[in-house]
Amino acid sequence: MAQSPEEAAAAMIANMKEKTGKTLDQWLALARKSGAQKHGQVVSHLKSEYGLTHGFANLVAHKYLKS
Repeated sequence: MAQSPEEAAAAMIANMKEKTGKTLDQWLALARKSGAQKHGQVVSHLKSEYGLTHGFANLVAHKYLKS
C-alpha cells in the first residue's frame, strides 16, 4: 500500500538515527550552522559535507526551511 508523503516523511524521520547516525534535530543544527538559506544550498551542503543521501538531505532541508 502506498504511503502518503506525510507518512513517508514520518517513516524517514523515525529511521533517520539508524540510517544516518544522527537525529533530525542534529541534522537541523548542522543545516543552521551552514548558513544556507535556499533549499538547494542546504541539500548540497548536507550531501557534500556529510555524505547524506539526497532523500534525507531533502527532508532535512524541508524541515529546516519549513516548506
